[in-house]
Amino acid sequence: MKIVFATSNPHKLEELQKITETFGVKDIEFTLPPKGFDPIEIGKTFEENSFIKAREASRLTGMVALADDSGLCVDALDGMPGIYSARYASTPQARIDKLLKSLEGKENRRAKFVCAMTLVGENGEVLYSVKGECLGEISHSQAGTGGFGYDPIFLVDGKEGKTMAELSADEKNAVSHRGQALRQVLEFCGKNLTGLLMLNQFSRTELLLGKEGIEKLKNSRVAVFGIGGVGGYTVEALIRSGLGEIDLIDDDKVCLTNLNRQIFATRSTVGKYKVDVAEERILDINPNVIVHKYKTFFTPETADEFDFSKYDYVVDAIDTVVGKLEIVERATKLNVPVISSMGAGNKLNPELFEVSDIFKTSVCPLAKVMRQELRKRKIKKLKVVYSKEIPLKPVEDTAISCRSHCICPPGTVRKCTNRRQIPGSTAFVPSVVGLIIAAEVVKDLTNANRST
Repeated sequence: MKIVFATSNPHKLEELQKITETFGVKDIEFTLPPKGFDPIEIGKTFEENSFIKAREASRLTGMVALADDSGLCVDALDGMPGIYSARYASTPQARIDKLLKSLEGKENRRAKFVCAMTLVGENGEVLYSVKGECLGEISHSQAGTGGFGYDPIFLVDGKEGKTMAELSADEKNAVSHRGQALRQVLEFCGKNLTGLLMLNQFSRTELLLGKEGIEKLKNSRVAVFGIGGVGGYTVEALIRSGLGEIDLIDDDKVCLTNLNRQIFATRSTVGKYKVDVAEERILDINPNVIVHKYKTFFTPETADEFDFSKYDYVVDAIDTVVGKLEIVERATKLNVPVISSMGAGNKLNPELFEVSDIFKTSVCPLAKVMRQELRKRKIKKLKVVYSKEIPLKPVEDTAISCRSHCICPPGTVRKCTNRRQIPGSTAFVPSVVGLIIAAEVVKDLTNANRST
């Protein structure tokens, strides 16, 4: 099994491989990440930084990745240099000199080497994390030629006054912080080797779609126009299903009135652009997804900003008829699969929604308009999700009317007061529509509809 070791330091890789061989492990081979590996270590702990590095290595390679973040913590310096050990000064010797100078006149020279290791899967999910420590104290002068970093001034407990740099490779590997952490990682890998090779966050989905289906989703790009009540849940389900690339098109900001139904709406996201909130959530679910954001209100006038030929599937979850028609026309012209959401507002029965061709729909007012306009454009088919439920008439109460009491976030271009009608909505109708759409996209892309 190959595991990418997230470091650009060849000394660390060499040491890691030697420790692995010392433990008699032959089934695991460590390799360096490709050129361009340059994670931004913004963590405040060794553990956080090791995760950042491991996740980036996994993202670049698509492999299981291991990373460590290690350093020297000195008691008299309040744990410094700590996570800044490699950046304490410009060169290894300069770092040693600075540390020794900082300890001049101090009686307490106790210190410890710390190593946090994080193992992540092919999709960046944490599989195992551990921390190893090696106790000792800082000497008054350098001794030994082995090792690297602060090894020449670190006196190891129980080693008769020897610095880490004076120990043989086997002695060092047996007591070092990195050796202790790696031993536990290797034990974990030994017990879970098959799982590491086979399991990932999409394993349950793979049981239904197969490996080819998961690979198809991973290599597909879907554009979702409108990521509100319907489109937001479509995005959520597509990402959790393993989609590899997504385009988010929405110029709206999260409003307080969105909290009753939109998955990207929370108290903490009110006032933020929906595409920004969505991107953050997407990457928290799967850091390997490629996200394209457009803070754009899609209309025939803005349509040229989008190259529909790049999409494997298009989702129309916007409200305006002219925009919906433009999406359908452009996708159809290029033979790109498209699915369109019909009216989800003013309805209370999610179980009545179904998948159909637009020309087989009835009752839904929006579907009626779309049928008429598509006929004019000689478009003969369109997959839609719609309901035969007769829309309810919203309660007329100015006290709860957005038209009378607009609370759109500052900077909102298209306020609700500009809409002809403000529909009533629930948490359970648009979400179901969005999930049905996502299901159709996934099944069509993976050919899972073949059995129905």
